[in-house]
Amino acid sequence: KQIGAKAFYGCSSLTSIYIPTNAGLVSIGYEAFAMCTLPSIYIPKSVTLIDYHAFRASSLESIEFSENSRLKTIGRESFKESKIVSITIPKSVQTIEANAFDASRLQSIAFEADSQLQTIGNEAIHFCMDLESIDLTSFGHPETADKIPELGTDVFKDSGSGYKFYVVDESDELFNLFKSKGWPDDKSKYVIKEDPTNE
Repeated sequence: KQIGAKAFYGCSSLTSIYIPTNAGLVSIGYEAFAMCTLPSIYIPKSVTLIDYHAFRASSLESIEFSENSRLKTIGRESFKESKIVSITIPKSVQTIEANAFDASRLQSIAFEADSQLQTIGNEAIHFCMDLESIDLTSFGHPETADKIPELGTDVFKDSGSGYKFYVVDESDELFNLFKSKGWPDDKSKYVIKEDPTNE
């Protein structure tokens, strides 16, 4: 079962949508919500694919995934030019395809613990001028270096200069592990996330 291609494409008055958790929805199709005004969405755990251009240039600001999500793929340009501000990638996701968040309003991205993410495609977070942080603490343990996802080319190109990568420690060993998987080689960007509860 899927939300079909262009199902809500260009809907200028869409403010909410309810997807029953027991609907058995497997995919959100090509341009299903592209160019529409939907501000937020809840994705049930049965969904395994967010397809190409699914939310492109939409008004979507927030997305919530069900606990124990089975999502595997965030498709090419799926959130390109959208108003998405932050996202926590479910641990089940294995692939974020090229230009997935290109030119979006993305400020922060995080990954659930025990992430299975293997690759982040070319220019996936390109031209995100509001980008502030990428939380990598799900991957940051030297003993699990094989779990650090491989980066494509120019993933963060033209996304400004102020964003930081949150890591579990600032050691050269960990920094080199990220570099070996194609992550940026500016060590000053890798910082320990401050605990706001500490004075």
